[in-house]
Amino acid sequence: MAWVVGVFIVSGAFLTGVRAIAQSSQPLPETYLDPGDCAQPCWQGIQPGTGLRDYFSTELGRINERYGGTPRTDQSGEILTEFELIMRGDIHLSDIFAAMGQPSNAILQYVAGTTSANPSQRELLVGGTLYFGNGLVQVSVVREDQEWLFSPEMVVRRIRYSSPSPEGPAMPIGTPKWHGFGRDYGQPAR
Repeated sequence: MAWVVGVFIVSGAFLTGVRAIAQSSQPLPETYLDPGDCAQPCWQGIQPGTGLRDYFSTELGRINERYGGTPRTDQSGEILTEFELIMRGDIHLSDIFAAMGQPSNAILQYVAGTTSANPSQRELLVGGTLYFGNGLVQVSVVREDQEWLFSPEMVVRRIRYSSPSPEGPAMPIGTPKWHGFGRDYGQPAR
């Protein structure tokens, strides 16, 4: 009987430990990608060109300290001209679509990176860039297999928000319009 009680105590301690670890690695809140009350480019109510650097840093830390962000400012060092959210692999393209709708343009290309199966070896991966908000929001995604198509499961690497420029949209000339998920983006030579 003492053996059975001991197994229950050890099992209880194990489950408590697993829950503590799970709570420390909880996914981002559903509102992480929420633009707030402004049109794209906008994250958590912060727009490049009007948002303040310190407020961006505070919001990023408040929501989740596991993610990085890179702010770029004007000459005063106060006003954000651009900021980038750097992801760690648990946000997927489907999450972006749920938060931002469909992009206007997108391009597939090969990118250098690592996979979860081999994190110490860089290799060529299928990657893509999607453009939202007239090109002012750029989302970089990657997939670990070599299939040449956009997929809702693609992993988001970073999201860059830029202020409007007098030169026009912030996407390369000739970037294809978004055709949806599929194989119609062409495949370049490796």
